[in-house]
Formats: sequence, C-alpha cells, structure tokens
Amino acid sequence: MSTETTCQDVASILMVDDNPVNLQVLNSMLKQSGWRPRPVTSGQLGLQAARNEPPTWFCSTSTCRR
Repeated sequence: MSTETTCQDVASILMVDDNPVNLQVLNSMLKQSGWRPRPVTSGQLGLQAARNEPPTWFCSTSTCRR
C-alpha cells in the first residue's frame, strides 16, 4: 500500500485577501505546515472557488463589500 499523500488527501484552506503579499506569505507558511492553500484575491473569486471545490477551512482578511 502506498503512503504517498495526494492533493485530495490534504486539507485545503481557501484564503481570500486583496493583498498579494499577504497571500504569498500565508501560502508559503501553510504549505510548509502540510496544508493545501488555495489563495484568491477577491470575495467573488473566493465564492466561486468554494462552490467549485468546498474547502476544509476558510480564511479571509478582505473587507466584505456589496
């Protein structure tokens, strides 16, 4: 039996932030900790990503606007 971990086996974290530097730093930290980060730059993209593949966790530092 294989002990390799696939992307589907790793818990994903959908990250929403309009600041690419924040996303890059958090993305790097989460990958090093064994998570599968999914960074997006807007709430609209975050909703679309969550519909397409529901995340295990969700993290947002963006301000919600209508």
